[in-house]
Amino acid sequence: TDSDLSSLKSNINFVKSSLSSQDSEMQSVFSSVSSESSSGRSKADELLKEVESISISVSLITADDAEKIVLPIKTEVKPIGDDTSNWINLFPTLVALVILLSSLVLASSVVLTERRAKAKFRNFMSPTSDFSFLLGAYITGFIILTLQLIIFFSGSFYLTGINIFDNFWSTLLILFFSISIFLFIGMFIGYLFKSDETTLLTSISIASVLIFFSNAIIPIESIKGNLRYFAMYNPLSIVDSLLKKSILFGEPFSSLQFELLLLAGMFVVLMMLTLFARKLTKK
Repeated sequence: TDSDLSSLKSNINFVKSSLSSQDSEMQSVFSSVSSESSSGRSKADELLKEVESISISVSLITADDAEKIVLPIKTEVKPIGDDTSNWINLFPTLVALVILLSSLVLASSVVLTERRAKAKFRNFMSPTSDFSFLLGAYITGFIILTLQLIIFFSGSFYLTGINIFDNFWSTLLILFFSISIFLFIGMFIGYLFKSDETTLLTSISIASVLIFFSNAIIPIESIKGNLRYFAMYNPLSIVDSLLKKSILFGEPFSSLQFELLLLAGMFVVLMMLTLFARKLTKK
């Protein structure tokens, strides 16, 4: 019938339109695939050229040492200052440590030797005052430490050329107070104990505490709490600071007066404590 024919024609037209749309889609897919293929081919050509250039560069390398290949550029680190300047910066601290350790051990040994001497009873019965015996032990230790420091300074001057004579009198006064203070600390320890072992152990312990709470180990600014005040008025810290100001920076005497007065006060107090400890040992 006519209606059937018309529906058949419409179906045929629909199929034709579908086929034409699919054909256009296939053509677009083919065009995109061809463009992608051409771009991929160009990228492959570029990669091949890069590989060829790398192989040419590798073939030009003549180094056969593995170290040169791994580290083609060698670096060398050198300090800004030389070893001599580092030694000069550490010199005041070393002087203070030498005085501390030598004074404590020497003074305590001198006192113990005096207390164990066969003339102990004669000294006890002698009308000579206790201050005279104390002064004799102090002078003995002071002379020995002075000779030791002369040798130390002479060797330092010969090896490094360090000069302490630019600010000589200030440095000499600092050394006097530092030797005296640490000598009286050692003598006080010697009067408190009777055995060599206990005296030596106490001297080393006190020296360790003084060294730990000073600029020799850690900066005073990093210490917190009440221990910071102990570190600030630690005689080793004061001596170290004064020696640096005098030897390294050559500061005048006026800028050192406050710290020198602190050392003078410690000197008097420790001398009185040592004299009192000597009187106690006679009872």
